[in-house]
Amino acid sequence: MKNKNIVNSIIGEHSSFEGTFHVDGTIQVDGKFEGDMKAKESLVIGPTGKVKTHIKSKNVTIAGTIVGDITVENELVILETGRVLGNIDAAKINMSEGVVVQGEVRVTGGQKKDIQSLITEAMSRDDNTSTDNHDDSRNQ
Repeated sequence: MKNKNIVNSIIGEHSSFEGTFHVDGTIQVDGKFEGDMKAKESLVIGPTGKVKTHIKSKNVTIAGTIVGDITVENELVILETGRVLGNIDAAKINMSEGVVVQGEVRVTGGQKKDIQSLITEAMSRDDNTSTDNHDDSRNQ
């Protein structure tokens, strides 16, 4: 059985790659990358990694710098040395203190439904617990 957490492709610290890079597993970038990148499982941008691309992956960890949009199916982790210039769309985001992010951020919580519709429905739902009920119980 294959271990999905194993890094099977690495762009090393003193390496650079320009072009298209699609990997069926996990890729780690410690050097420079510019182009089209898709990692089926995970993408790790190390502290020395500098990436200019639009990312699409199940999981992404950023400790380096990225310029480009990020689409993450599961979880995006941005460590304290992480720098992001681009839009983020993820089910879950975990950001350490000290990260720098500029762009639009959309967190879906794993919901497949349109987020605006989901929030609108939640606002229009009748809540069984009202402030009046709590006030009445205190006066008894």
